[in-house]
Amino acid sequence: MLFNQSHTEQNKSRGFTLIELLVVIAIIAILVALLLPAVQQAREAARRSSCKNNLKQLGLALHNYHDVHNALPPGWISVEPGASHSAHEGVNGAGWGTMILPYIEQPALYDQFNPNFSIETAVNDNFRLNNIATYECPSDPKPLRFEIEEEGSPGTVLAELPTANYVGVYGTGELHDCENAPGTAPVTSSGQCRGDGSFYHNSKVQFRDITDGLSNTMILGERLTNEPLG
Repeated sequence: MLFNQSHTEQNKSRGFTLIELLVVIAIIAILVALLLPAVQQAREAARRSSCKNNLKQLGLALHNYHDVHNALPPGWISVEPGASHSAHEGVNGAGWGTMILPYIEQPALYDQFNPNFSIETAVNDNFRLNNIATYECPSDPKPLRFEIEEEGSPGTVLAELPTANYVGVYGTGELHDCENAPGTAPVTSSGQCRGDGSFYHNSKVQFRDITDGLSNTMILGERLTNEPLG
């Protein structure tokens, strides 16, 4: 009888009490609460590192482009249909991001672009709708694409474009002033919208034009996609 009682008591002592179980759960919850922010911070640090590396790659690409063409790529290319233009210009609406594709290991994508047609036409759909990882900062949650509307016709969608987080520096002016009539600053009498930065309408800025020095001048920047340009 004594043996049976002792055996029963030993069996009872092997389980957890409710209080002990609650204590264990509380400890686990505290550990998770402590570790989760650290994990999130580590992930964000990795994303920020990727964003910084993108800027570095774009900077190198611009230097390489300049070495080949003796100028930075234009901010954007556009002249009125039928007007004369040099080999550096065109009517297609492409910009510096298109021009440096061969220098960020995207020559195949660049070859899909048909410069004889405007970038928003169906001919260039396959090219235009590609999202390029080098142009995107993973720290910014954003849609894959945004819409551009017909000038003077709000609500009329002209084309979709992939979102990007890196922009060329136009200068101290406002981009919407490029809609001014020719001869009204910043638009010249020939119709070119000139900025005082490194990238503007049909620009062809050389490094020697940057008189403050390359190490003291910002030519590219990072932005949230929901922030307005200009």
